[in-house]
Amino acid sequence: MITILINVLSVFVTFLLFYCLKSRIKRYMPDTENPRELSLVKT
Repeated sequence: MITILINVLSVFVTFLLFYCLKSRIKRYMPDTENPRELSLVKT
């Protein structure tokens, strides 16, 4: 039970880190996104 909990937690942490990294990349490279998000990032 404890090992399953640890596995789930590690997967969640990995996903969270990936999401943060993705949003950070999106902020620095908005050209890959559509113009609507680009205008949101610039403001």
